[in-house]
Amino acid sequence: MVWPNAGTIGRAYSAAIPLARAARIAEELPPIAGNMGGAAPEFGHLAGRNWIYVVKDCGDDPIATLARYDAVRPARANPMFMAKRNGGHSSILYVGSKRTNGIAERLRQHISADEQTKTYALKMGLWFEGNYQVFLRRYHLEADFVAPELAPLVLQIIEDSIADELLPAFGKRGSNGR
Repeated sequence: MVWPNAGTIGRAYSAAIPLARAARIAEELPPIAGNMGGAAPEFGHLAGRNWIYVVKDCGDDPIATLARYDAVRPARANPMFMAKRNGGHSSILYVGSKRTNGIAERLRQHISADEQTKTYALKMGLWFEGNYQVFLRRYHLEADFVAPELAPLVLQIIEDSIADELLPAFGKRGSNGR
């Protein structure tokens, strides 16, 4: 039989939820501001694992911003690699996480216009105009706090909880097979 034993997934979630509630923020950075007409913000100083990030549109017309995305996406060579639109008109564009090292590269994927990247990302350089902010928190999910096999699940629960509160315009809930 290929299926896990009955209750396996439920037990993992049951164990991870209290850990997600108790997770300690290891680092919270001031918002990083950017403007699509200017130089991209510098993310190279970011290091470590277990980041949650939020990308926010600082403009005053989220309907016009999201209409630009809706107009650009179908014309792209690889529209399937642009982030999933959730509907609604939130100024919160995206809530994401990066469990492994490489948060700087992940943020660059969201802000760039790189259509060659075969990773789901906002690719804001193709459609976004104006100012945005990136908010970052790194969580302490090391072995002294959580079993290594539960750390990805704990981070996912934290990400999904934040997304449920902020209702971002893009992204999906749940794991990417982590």
